[in-house]
Amino acid sequence: GSSPFDVSTCGKGKGCFLPNDCVPGATDNSCAFAFSFRPLDATSVEMELFVALDDDVKEDAFYVAVGFSDDDMMGDESTTECSRLLSETTASVKASYNYFSDEDKKTGVNNRRIDGEEANRPALFSSPKIKTVDGYAYCKYTQKIGGLGSMPMEYLTATTDTPFYFLLAKGTTTENGLKSHGRKGTAVSTMMKFSDTGSSASSISLVVVAMVTATASSFSLRSLIQPISYVLDASAVSEAAAAASPFDISTCGKGKGCFLPDACVPGAADNGCNLAYSYRPLDDVTVEMELYATMTLESELTEQSYWVAVAFSDDQNMGDETVTECSLLTSETKPSIKASYNFYDDEENKIAANNRRIDGEEKLRPQIFNTTTISAADGVIYCKFTQKIGGLGNVNKEFLVTDCKTPYYFLIAKGVTNNTDIAKHHHHQRAVSDQIKFGDTGSSSSVSIFIVALVTVGRMLF
Repeated sequence: GSSPFDVSTCGKGKGCFLPNDCVPGATDNSCAFAFSFRPLDATSVEMELFVALDDDVKEDAFYVAVGFSDDDMMGDESTTECSRLLSETTASVKASYNYFSDEDKKTGVNNRRIDGEEANRPALFSSPKIKTVDGYAYCKYTQKIGGLGSMPMEYLTATTDTPFYFLLAKGTTTENGLKSHGRKGTAVSTMMKFSDTGSSASSISLVVVAMVTATASSFSLRSLIQPISYVLDASAVSEAAAAASPFDISTCGKGKGCFLPDACVPGAADNGCNLAYSYRPLDDVTVEMELYATMTLESELTEQSYWVAVAFSDDQNMGDETVTECSLLTSETKPSIKASYNFYDDEENKIAANNRRIDGEEKLRPQIFNTTTISAADGVIYCKFTQKIGGLGNVNKEFLVTDCKTPYYFLIAKGVTNNTDIAKHHHHQRAVSDQIKFGDTGSSSSVSIFIVALVTVGRMLF
């Protein structure tokens, strides 16, 4: 049925974060979650949270939450949740906190109750309206963001002009808390303020995250994001761009498959290309690969400390998958291609993914990889190598052993290193492909080009 979350008022005094071109309640739009905000005065903000209920997120044990973060990574931020714990008979709006299990390394993110929060709840939240009906949950409430006195730092204390990344998440609950969500249960906004609510059609505070898949030379996009389709035109891939980067996208789909997040054209001066990955089978057991990443002040990557990696996963969540990385550890003088593994700190609940070295990997490295090029210069990291994916004998399951017909989600990411490992990356430093096989390298009728497009409407229109 229709939802009380009204998107027609977005940008008209109400700011909205709508992941995946989300129209809550629309029958033709699979809307996972949504968030809105409307300041009532300098210290109070009216908010809405929407979540679709499904086989995993049920009416009797659900949560939808928004974290208010100073970066785009989950951890060390105040959270407002609309939830029904397994021990509760009705849902309510609550304050909680996301923390790191290892504060020094910033790893292992979990959510916790705030001591004394239940007693403080009436002072924080007012006028709650919660509905769970027709396959969705809808929560509307007013939250006090200022004038709270000497509240603990876990509570949200801000002004309407404090910039945040809004981190949306959904999932199921336990008797007394929130279960960790998978990657598909999260979304991250661009940096926004509660005052970014728009006042006219020329200033709409609407953030849309869209996943687009392109095959062959034509594709269909929602009308909202059609203006980005020019990126695939031949004219957009200029000779200057090709000359500036050794990652040649003109060969994508011609025996080489490419995963190009953010409509990426490596080397194009007018295209913010953060990450790219390509694969080209040489035979049944060997694949030539390319990894590309940019170094910026924001990303913190330098020519002395960097990594860019691809994980080969059977789902879209990071954890329990083999990884190929191109990295320079701070203890190394030369970069190299390495195999590593993403694991869960809590294997049973599939939470807190981290990366580790594989025992004996350095000795096996020459059998697995043959490096062609690794360069880190002019703000760009480029790595080209061949990887043995079969015929490796009886190796540890943490190494990639597969064939060209096995489908994977390619998870690409970048970040900085320490003496022994690759450090955790930010949300904006990663991307997830559709499910792909190494054999999907394209032909004249089927070009393997996968684009993840982030489109922002607000303060700037197309």
